[in-house]
Amino acid sequence: MRFSDIHSIHFSMNNEFNICDQKHYQYKIEDGMTPNLDGQNSVSIKLIHVGGVLPSITAKLMIYSNNIINFKWTYTEGSVTGKKMFKVPDEYINANNLKLQGDLSQFVRILPSPFQVQFLFTKDSTTEYFGVDSMVYDDYLNWIRVHAVTEQG
Repeated sequence: MRFSDIHSIHFSMNNEFNICDQKHYQYKIEDGMTPNLDGQNSVSIKLIHVGGVLPSITAKLMIYSNNIINFKWTYTEGSVTGKKMFKVPDEYINANNLKLQGDLSQFVRILPSPFQVQFLFTKDSTTEYFGVDSMVYDDYLNWIRVHAVTEQG
């Protein structure tokens, strides 16, 4: 066998996380409906794993004064092993003293399946500058695939 003939290697059973399968990096909104962000300064969304092998998570988007957008997630029913998700320490980002204020629909666009979050310039609310494309939240692996949109040249 030639090494170039190998297309992918699977190190899992059917009911386990498979790093070679793209759907295992995706979640979708449980009810399939995009939440209405108009006039909202906070929204919680239950997400289920597209591959069906990772626990459900709840994503929460909030907008604070000075147009600071916070994106958090937690296990919906708890992790399989009881391990908690990593949290950025409050010394780096502390929103406890900030007031929820603003309209998420002017700053964020959500796609339901697969779940994606697009962050928008406020001047026109249509031009994306950053996006969360896919993610994995497991007890021992937290992985996020993002992209940034830059000017040409």
